[in-house]
Amino acid sequence: MRVREGTMRNQVGCVCALVTMLTVAAPVQAWSSAATAGETFTWLAELVSVDPTARTMTVKARVAYQEALSEVKQFKAGDAVWVVWSGVSDSSDAVREFQRVKADREISDKRAMRAELVSPEPTNQSVTLRVTVPDAVMPAIKSLKPGEWVRATSPQRPSPEVAGVVGVRAYNDLGPATSTTH
Repeated sequence: MRVREGTMRNQVGCVCALVTMLTVAAPVQAWSSAATAGETFTWLAELVSVDPTARTMTVKARVAYQEALSEVKQFKAGDAVWVVWSGVSDSSDAVREFQRVKADREISDKRAMRAELVSPEPTNQSVTLRVTVPDAVMPAIKSLKPGEWVRATSPQRPSPEVAGVVGVRAYNDLGPATSTTH
């Protein structure tokens, strides 16, 4: 009888483990498919200004590393740059590095976006950037005020032709971002 109890206990344990794995794996698979379908990432910055005519948003973004603060000084105001964000998975709160935009080179980093460097001089470990936004996102941005923090959504591994931002919402707004397809 004792051997049988031990075997039953092992079988029940295996069944419980299998049920747990299936329960946990199903949402992970759904998330993974959704992430692949969307292929976007979210980043945080302080809103500086909005230019609806030019379809741009100027933001002040935090820079994570001293090396990035040093390398940004090689650029001049108005230069087009690839902004590579630090972070995990599909979220970031600071810039990891800046890369020069070159016609013959695509960006390979997952969390990168094209932007215009407004000023190569970092202030309080922040850099001011200008990004393009599609018309569909403008109403959400117009309701925000300079000095407010925003959550912006950008496409992963974008091409130079894609808008830098596809969704924007106030930092404390946890609902879905106003966005457009890319």
